[in-house]
Amino acid sequence: GYIGELTPSQSYMSLRSKGDSYGAAVGVNNVVDYCSKNSAQWQSFLFPFPGSQEGEYGLKLYNKNVSEAENRENYLVAAINGIVSIDAVYYQNGLPSPTRITLRRGKEISRTEEYSNQFVYRHPMCWYGYISRVRNTSLRISSYSIYAVGHVKPGIYDFVAPIYFTTAQTASQAPPELSSVPFSFGNGPIHVLKTCNVSPASSTNIQFAAQLAQNFKSAKLLEQSVASMLVSCPHSGNMYVTLKPYNELVNASKTGMTMSPNIPLKDKEVAPYITVSDAAKKITNAVCNNNSAEALEFYAGQSLGKYNGGTVYKSLSFNLCANGNIPTNTYKGSIDVSFLIE
Repeated sequence: GYIGELTPSQSYMSLRSKGDSYGAAVGVNNVVDYCSKNSAQWQSFLFPFPGSQEGEYGLKLYNKNVSEAENRENYLVAAINGIVSIDAVYYQNGLPSPTRITLRRGKEISRTEEYSNQFVYRHPMCWYGYISRVRNTSLRISSYSIYAVGHVKPGIYDFVAPIYFTTAQTASQAPPELSSVPFSFGNGPIHVLKTCNVSPASSTNIQFAAQLAQNFKSAKLLEQSVASMLVSCPHSGNMYVTLKPYNELVNASKTGMTMSPNIPLKDKEVAPYITVSDAAKKITNAVCNNNSAEALEFYAGQSLGKYNGGTVYKSLSFNLCANGNIPTNTYKGSIDVSFLIE
């Protein structure tokens, strides 16, 4: 399942092309060439992961400390969150026409473009422009979402094979012009800690009471709900908790997750949001403030203190917060909770 977010030191890759004919492919590949329509090729380095939705794929990482046979069944997947930027020249007028593609867990979720479908989706992490000449392209990675597949063992993990961010640009009198940047973790591969077993000690399906719809002038704590878990780890050490939201985060906040409305919101309406805190610590209304010190950050592994073995009882408080014009509606959301030991 989900392990956490990795912010890479190699967060920006940039390419420049000079091809003089129209037709270019931009994307991630395991060879320096056009990203192929052949599924057998891209499926050799792009993989789904536990809980992945249609179109969500990541790069496979293998454990350098175990055998090839073990790596076939037990591995990590690193799904890219970030933005692909393509600066191209459109064939009809010869003018620059930028395309910006936003990726979440390796899937295109939105784009801005000068001309509709100037670059069409070819396969996961690959786009083709039939009527464009590419000039500059870049991939900016905000983070990798890391998932474990199978019985992942502690060890050092790295890319299965050389992986490239590539541009293949058609040239009229020569083979295609190829540009590439290899993927790298920069400051070293991933070191995986040991995971803990978690079982619920109370209901994890939290149902908050009905609240009065109104316009909240400032952040307000409406209700708390404590969920308890039994945690056992393979050895003693420092325990960490990681939270993965399945909804968008509150704007400019690392501690608030926006709830999804059943009925679409109108202009100037907002949804309530959830913060999470250590139930063993007292909280105040400030837990609903952006980046509150009372709340746990999403995606970041945060210490819960020393673990000395056995099964321990851990409780987290899920806090319903509101700020702004909250209309009558039904709202929902989900959060993955993982525990690791170092």
